[in-house]
Amino acid sequence: MKKIYAMLIVIFALNITVNAQEDSTLVKKPEVKKGWNFGVLPTITYNSDLGFQYGGLIDIYNYGDGELYPNYYENYYLEISRFTKGNGINNFSFESNRLFPGRTVFFNILYRTDRQYDFLGGNGYESVYNKNWEDLEDADYKSKMFYKNETNFFKVRADILNPITDKWSWSVGFEYYKYSIKSLDVDKYNDGKDDDEKIPSIEDMPGLYDRYVKWGLIDSTIAGGGSFGGLKVGLIYDTRNSVSNATKGI
Repeated sequence: MKKIYAMLIVIFALNITVNAQEDSTLVKKPEVKKGWNFGVLPTITYNSDLGFQYGGLIDIYNYGDGELYPNYYENYYLEISRFTKGNGINNFSFESNRLFPGRTVFFNILYRTDRQYDFLGGNGYESVYNKNWEDLEDADYKSKMFYKNETNFFKVRADILNPITDKWSWSVGFEYYKYSIKSLDVDKYNDGKDDDEKIPSIEDMPGLYDRYVKWGLIDSTIAGGGSFGGLKVGLIYDTRNSVSNATKGI
Protein backbone atom coordinates (compact mmCIF):
# COMPACT_ATOMS: atom_id res chain seq x y z
CA MET A 1 0.00 0.00 0.00
CA LYS A 2 1.42 3.36 -0.95
CA LYS A 3 1.97 5.96 1.71
CA ILE A 4 -1.12 7.87 2.71
CA TYR A 5 -0.40 11.37 3.87
CA ALA A 6 -2.90 13.79 5.34
CA MET A 7 -2.30 17.12 6.91
CA LEU A 8 -4.51 19.52 8.78
CA ILE A 9 -2.98 22.87 9.56
CA VAL A 10 -4.60 25.39 11.82
CA ILE A 11 -2.88 28.74 11.50
CA PHE A 12 -3.66 31.63 13.75
CA ALA A 13 -1.59 34.81 13.66
CA LEU A 14 -1.89 37.39 16.37
CA ASN A 15 -0.04 40.69 16.39
CA ILE A 16 -0.46 43.15 19.23
CA THR A 17 1.14 46.56 19.20
CA VAL A 18 1.56 48.43 22.48
CA ASN A 19 1.56 52.24 22.51
CA ALA A 20 1.03 52.60 18.76
CA GLN A 21 1.56 56.13 17.48
CA GLU A 22 -1.43 57.75 15.80
CA ASP A 23 -0.99 59.84 12.66
CA SER A 24 -3.32 62.77 12.41
CA THR A 25 -1.98 64.12 9.11
CA LEU A 26 -3.73 63.66 5.81
CA VAL A 27 -0.76 61.77 4.38
CA LYS A 28 -0.62 58.35 5.94
CA LYS A 29 2.94 57.56 7.03
CA PRO A 30 4.29 54.06 7.50
CA GLU A 31 3.44 52.78 10.96
CA VAL A 32 6.32 52.90 13.41
CA LYS A 33 5.95 50.08 15.89
CA LYS A 34 6.75 50.72 19.53
CA GLY A 35 6.89 48.67 22.68
CA TRP A 36 6.35 44.91 22.71
CA ASN A 37 4.90 43.09 19.69
CA PHE A 38 4.37 39.37 19.28
CA GLY A 39 3.05 36.76 16.89
CA VAL A 40 1.66 33.33 17.80
CA LEU A 41 1.39 30.33 15.45
CA PRO A 42 -0.18 27.14 16.82
CA THR A 43 -0.02 24.13 14.49
CA ILE A 44 -1.83 20.79 14.27
CA THR A 45 -0.79 18.31 11.57
CA TYR A 46 -1.13 14.61 10.84
CA ASN A 47 1.33 12.28 9.12
CA SER A 48 0.60 8.58 8.60
CA ASP A 49 4.17 7.68 9.68
CA LEU A 50 4.71 10.19 12.49
CA GLY A 51 1.21 10.53 13.92
CA PHE A 52 -0.38 13.79 15.11
CA GLN A 53 1.73 16.89 15.63
CA TYR A 54 0.75 19.47 18.23
CA GLY A 55 2.47 22.60 19.44
CA GLY A 56 3.32 26.04 18.16
CA LEU A 57 5.65 28.99 18.31
CA ILE A 58 5.77 32.54 19.61
CA ASP A 59 7.93 35.38 18.30
CA ILE A 60 8.34 38.47 20.53
CA TYR A 61 9.92 41.82 19.58
CA ASN A 62 10.74 44.83 21.71
CA TYR A 63 10.86 48.02 19.59
CA GLY A 64 11.25 50.32 22.59
CA ASP A 65 10.37 53.92 21.66
CA GLY A 66 10.52 53.06 17.93
CA GLU A 67 13.76 54.90 17.35
CA LEU A 68 15.40 51.83 15.74
CA TYR A 69 12.33 50.67 13.77
CA PRO A 70 12.24 48.52 11.62
CA ASN A 71 15.11 47.18 13.71
CA TYR A 72 14.47 46.23 17.32
CA TYR A 73 16.08 46.12 20.74
CA GLU A 74 15.26 42.52 21.61
CA ASN A 75 13.81 39.42 20.01
CA TYR A 76 12.66 36.22 21.73
CA TYR A 77 11.67 33.09 19.80
CA LEU A 78 10.22 29.92 21.29
CA GLU A 79 9.04 26.85 19.36
CA ILE A 80 7.79 23.63 20.94
CA SER A 81 6.07 20.88 18.98
CA ARG A 82 5.72 17.12 19.18
CA PHE A 83 4.51 14.18 17.10
CA THR A 84 2.71 11.37 18.91
CA LYS A 85 5.29 8.84 17.62
CA GLY A 86 8.25 10.69 19.07
CA ASN A 87 9.48 13.37 16.69
CA GLY A 88 9.76 16.76 18.29
CA ILE A 89 11.49 20.12 18.38
CA ASN A 90 12.29 22.43 21.28
CA ASN A 91 13.92 25.66 20.15
CA PHE A 92 14.62 28.93 22.00
CA SER A 93 16.62 31.91 20.75
CA PHE A 94 17.31 35.36 22.13
CA GLU A 95 18.80 38.43 20.43
CA SER A 96 19.48 41.74 22.17
CA ASN A 97 21.08 45.11 21.51
CA ARG A 98 20.55 46.21 25.11
CA LEU A 99 22.21 43.50 27.19
CA PHE A 100 25.63 44.96 26.33
CA PRO A 101 25.09 48.48 24.92
CA GLY A 102 26.71 48.93 21.52
CA ARG A 103 26.92 45.18 20.91
CA THR A 104 24.50 42.55 19.66
CA VAL A 105 24.14 39.31 21.62
CA PHE A 106 22.64 36.17 20.11
CA PHE A 107 21.86 32.94 21.99
CA ASN A 108 20.19 29.77 20.75
CA ILE A 109 19.46 26.39 22.34
CA LEU A 110 17.86 23.57 20.37
CA TYR A 111 16.86 19.98 21.13
CA ARG A 112 15.34 17.89 18.34
CA THR A 113 14.21 14.27 18.37
CA ASP A 114 13.81 12.49 15.02
CA ARG A 115 12.53 8.90 15.05
CA GLN A 116 12.88 8.64 11.26
CA TYR A 117 16.12 10.40 10.41
CA ASP A 118 17.47 9.91 6.89
CA PHE A 119 20.68 7.90 6.53
CA LEU A 120 21.69 7.33 2.90
CA GLY A 121 25.25 6.15 3.49
CA GLY A 122 28.71 7.69 3.59
CA ASN A 123 30.62 9.98 1.25
CA GLY A 124 27.72 12.36 0.62
CA TYR A 125 27.02 12.70 -3.09
CA GLU A 126 28.72 9.37 -3.79
CA SER A 127 26.02 7.50 -1.81
CA VAL A 128 23.72 5.28 -3.86
CA TYR A 129 19.98 5.51 -3.16
CA ASN A 130 17.64 2.76 -4.35
CA LYS A 131 14.01 3.87 -4.04
CA ASN A 132 12.78 0.39 -4.98
CA TRP A 133 13.98 -0.93 -1.62
CA GLU A 134 11.38 1.32 0.06
CA ASP A 135 8.53 0.54 -2.35
CA LEU A 136 6.26 -2.18 -0.95
CA GLU A 137 4.97 -3.01 -4.43
CA ASP A 138 8.44 -3.49 -5.93
CA ALA A 139 10.05 -6.93 -6.20
CA ASP A 140 13.24 -5.57 -4.58
CA TYR A 141 11.39 -4.22 -1.53
CA LYS A 142 13.31 -4.42 1.75
CA SER A 143 11.63 -1.99 4.16
CA LYS A 144 9.85 1.34 3.92
CA MET A 145 12.22 2.57 6.65
CA PHE A 146 15.39 1.00 5.19
CA TYR A 147 17.12 4.39 5.01
CA LYS A 148 16.03 5.57 8.46
CA ASN A 149 17.41 5.54 11.98
CA GLU A 150 16.71 7.44 15.21
CA THR A 151 18.78 10.56 15.83
CA ASN A 152 18.45 13.06 18.66
CA PHE A 153 20.25 16.39 18.29
CA PHE A 154 21.24 19.05 20.85
CA LYS A 155 22.85 22.42 20.06
CA VAL A 156 23.90 25.50 22.02
CA ARG A 157 25.19 28.63 20.31
CA ALA A 158 26.17 32.08 21.57
CA ASP A 159 27.63 35.04 19.65
CA ILE A 160 28.55 38.66 20.36
CA LEU A 161 28.67 41.12 17.46
CA ASN A 162 31.01 44.08 17.97
CA PRO A 163 30.74 47.04 15.53
CA ILE A 164 33.87 48.61 14.01
CA THR A 165 32.15 51.05 11.63
CA ASP A 166 28.57 51.38 10.38
CA LYS A 167 29.26 48.56 7.89
CA TRP A 168 32.05 46.50 9.44
CA SER A 169 31.98 44.46 12.65
CA TRP A 170 33.70 41.50 14.22
CA SER A 171 32.15 38.66 16.17
CA VAL A 172 33.20 36.05 18.70
CA GLY A 173 31.25 33.10 20.02
CA PHE A 174 31.03 29.37 20.61
CA GLU A 175 28.94 26.39 19.49
CA TYR A 176 28.38 22.95 21.02
CA TYR A 177 26.69 19.97 19.37
CA LYS A 178 25.69 16.56 20.71
CA TYR A 179 24.19 13.67 18.73
CA SER A 180 22.54 10.48 19.97
CA ILE A 181 22.03 7.80 17.28
CA LYS A 182 20.48 4.34 17.35
CA SER A 183 18.43 1.90 15.30
CA LEU A 184 14.90 2.71 14.20
CA ASP A 185 12.27 1.83 16.82
CA VAL A 186 10.24 -0.60 14.68
CA ASP A 187 7.66 -1.30 17.40
CA LYS A 188 6.94 2.41 17.75
CA TYR A 189 6.58 2.79 14.00
CA ASN A 190 4.28 -0.23 13.62
CA ASP A 191 2.04 0.82 16.52
CA GLY A 192 -1.50 1.37 15.22
CA LYS A 193 -0.74 0.38 11.62
CA ASP A 194 -2.52 -2.29 9.58
CA ASP A 195 -0.61 -5.54 8.99
CA ASP A 196 0.09 -4.68 5.34
CA GLU A 197 1.64 -1.35 6.42
CA LYS A 198 3.97 -2.72 9.10
CA ILE A 199 7.69 -3.05 8.46
CA PRO A 200 9.91 -6.04 9.37
CA SER A 201 12.01 -6.04 12.55
CA ILE A 202 15.65 -4.91 12.55
CA GLU A 203 16.67 -8.54 13.14
CA ASP A 204 14.81 -9.70 10.03
CA MET A 205 15.67 -6.72 7.82
CA PRO A 206 18.44 -4.43 9.13
CA GLY A 207 18.38 -0.87 7.83
CA LEU A 208 21.35 0.70 6.08
CA TYR A 209 22.60 2.29 9.32
CA ASP A 210 22.55 -1.09 11.11
CA ARG A 211 24.41 -2.69 8.23
CA TYR A 212 27.10 0.02 8.30
CA VAL A 213 27.63 -0.63 12.01
CA LYS A 214 27.73 -4.41 11.53
CA TRP A 215 30.20 -4.13 8.63
CA GLY A 216 32.47 -1.79 10.60
CA LEU A 217 31.98 1.12 8.21
CA ILE A 218 30.84 3.10 11.25
CA ASP A 219 33.20 2.53 14.17
CA SER A 220 31.47 1.09 17.25
CA THR A 221 32.93 3.89 19.41
CA ILE A 222 30.96 6.54 17.50
CA ALA A 223 27.98 4.51 16.28
CA GLY A 224 25.86 5.83 19.16
CA GLY A 225 26.67 9.47 18.42
CA GLY A 226 29.05 11.96 19.96
CA SER A 227 29.68 15.62 20.65
CA PHE A 228 31.92 18.45 19.51
CA GLY A 229 32.24 22.18 19.95
CA GLY A 230 34.53 25.09 19.48
CA LEU A 231 35.20 28.80 19.63
CA LYS A 232 34.81 31.01 16.58
CA VAL A 233 35.74 34.51 15.46
CA GLY A 234 34.62 36.31 12.34
CA LEU A 235 34.69 39.54 10.36
CA ILE A 236 31.36 40.82 9.00
CA TYR A 237 30.47 43.30 6.26
CA ASP A 238 26.80 44.31 6.33
CA THR A 239 25.09 47.02 4.26
CA ARG A 240 21.47 45.92 4.77
CA ASN A 241 18.99 48.68 5.52
CA SER A 242 17.22 46.46 8.06
CA VAL A 243 18.14 43.43 10.14
CA SER A 244 14.94 41.65 9.11
CA ASN A 245 13.10 41.99 5.78
CA ALA A 246 15.84 44.11 4.21
CA THR A 247 14.99 45.74 0.87
CA LYS A 248 18.57 46.53 -0.16
CA GLY A 249 22.16 45.85 0.81
CA ILE A 250 24.26 42.70 1.30
